[in-house]
Amino acid sequence: MTVTFKEGCKIQFYDNRQYFNSPIITVYGTLNFEGTAEDVIKLAPDAHHENYVCKIDVLESGRLNAYYLEATNLDIHDDENAGIIYEAYFYNSRIRTNPETQNEPMFYSYNQGAVEFGTQLIMYVPLLDGCYIECIGLYQWIRTNCMNNCFVVQEAGEASNLDIYNMATNNIFYSKIEKYYANSSIVFSEHNNTALIENNIFYSSDDNSPLTLVGLKTYLSGKVDYKNNLFSKGYQKYASQVFDRYYDAYGIPTLDVYGSLADESTLWPHVVNVKIFDKDGNPITKVGKEEIKVRVTFNRPMDTTQDTFMSFGTVVPYDDYRINGEWVSNTVWEGSYTLR
Repeated sequence: MTVTFKEGCKIQFYDNRQYFNSPIITVYGTLNFEGTAEDVIKLAPDAHHENYVCKIDVLESGRLNAYYLEATNLDIHDDENAGIIYEAYFYNSRIRTNPETQNEPMFYSYNQGAVEFGTQLIMYVPLLDGCYIECIGLYQWIRTNCMNNCFVVQEAGEASNLDIYNMATNNIFYSKIEKYYANSSIVFSEHNNTALIENNIFYSSDDNSPLTLVGLKTYLSGKVDYKNNLFSKGYQKYASQVFDRYYDAYGIPTLDVYGSLADESTLWPHVVNVKIFDKDGNPITKVGKEEIKVRVTFNRPMDTTQDTFMSFGTVVPYDDYRINGEWVSNTVWEGSYTLR
């Protein structure tokens, strides 16, 4: 049997009743979420239970395919078979947890209906491709291979782990941790395997303290092959505190966090430089009531046929004012604005 949710569908877990077990979608056959970029499918708990999980069990005979799915508090695992890698694949989707989830109980059913409380969110999926993941909350555990993703680790709690089985390519791992929890980490490689970690960006919103960085670990019997990765200054400065096995038995670093990036143009598109000029073309770092020109440089050729603009403001999402401009090359965009 195949069940397909098409673009624009909204799937709600819970209502205004009291719950003693989490509702579960159990997949015996194939479950498809087929959204589009213009009309994504949304899956989330209702407003009365916004901190509770939305659980999907993919049985051994089942498969889940998600395209352009926006899911909140998604949990994919089977309590009876927690180590199984389920046939669940996500493409161009966004998965996040509510910030308050770490403070609220979530309901699970164990052992033929006996109720227990937990504060964990688990996803066992073999592939995340082109997705945006926000890891917020206590005891989050995502086990996957990933490519073309942006992972934001924000306010991660104890044992908040991202497990990479064998491969992580073309990803952005961005840490926004404001509190330090010793077990927040990205764990590479299954036991006795070598994980390929290539063309990734490891960034932090605060490079001034090792406490705000996500630990990068390896299973005892596993190995990691780092190739062409970009590490922000925090990961470079505090490498010995962030990477386990950073030094070998002779005290020599096992990873070059400074010169390991051979070709930045192969990384996920990102801004490498922003400069501001006055009306006469002089570089400036402070602005007043004047005309300015902003020059933005990207790491790789961009699609210059797209209408591109820059915005700024005083609070998130910093879009109070818009700067229009044009591409002067396939990697450089310039715009002008008059501050009043």
